[in-house]
Amino acid sequence: MGDEWIEKFISFLGMLPLKELLAGALGAFVGGYFTLKGARESHRLEFERSHVLQLESARRALILIRIEITSAWDVFYREYGKEILDEGKGEPHFSILPLSGSNFIVYESLLGELSSIEPAVAEKIVRVYSRARGLVENIKLNNREAEECCKAASEYIQAIDKDMLSMAGSRAAEDVKAEHYSMKALEHASIINMGGTSQAVRDLAVEVKESLDSLESDFKAAIDELDKQILLIKAKSKIA
Repeated sequence: MGDEWIEKFISFLGMLPLKELLAGALGAFVGGYFTLKGARESHRLEFERSHVLQLESARRALILIRIEITSAWDVFYREYGKEILDEGKGEPHFSILPLSGSNFIVYESLLGELSSIEPAVAEKIVRVYSRARGLVENIKLNNREAEECCKAASEYIQAIDKDMLSMAGSRAAEDVKAEHYSMKALEHASIINMGGTSQAVRDLAVEVKESLDSLESDFKAAIDELDKQILLIKAKSKIA
């Protein structure tokens, strides 16, 4: 029975035109090959487009992060930093710098983009922001201590014998008030060791400035490297 079926199948194949069989098989093979090749090429281009978008996103993130941290330093130095850094070591600083709740919004929202750049540069950026956060927290503490010292001095002035001030005359009374106000503020600052807090602000400010100076060339190098990678991929894959 088996031999009979085999003979019938061979006989059936013999009835079919050989050229048509070969042409059909060849057509199917060629069509499948080019379909597979096209699919692979499309997948490769899509992958490289995605890679380019990732690199361009990292480039924009670097530029925005650089703008944020350098601008923050410029504002700090102009409005607060120069004054406190010009003071002597360990001196309490009574000026108050208003600070918002969120000081590094750009960095916090774009931190994930740093995965596409040189790890050593990303590490430096994270480190400088860590020090900047420490600086902000110490300024907030110094602000609170300055307010506490000013409050203690004001309460002391209000408690001074009014007759003693009136005897000195209006102009002299103001001088006496200013003298006693300053004396009491410094006395309270000594009690709460405000000088240590102010010095911590100075030390961190110096560290942040040194880190920023070191990071400037790294920012430029990292952006240039991303530009090279983007251009290379676009040229190789002819991506617009």
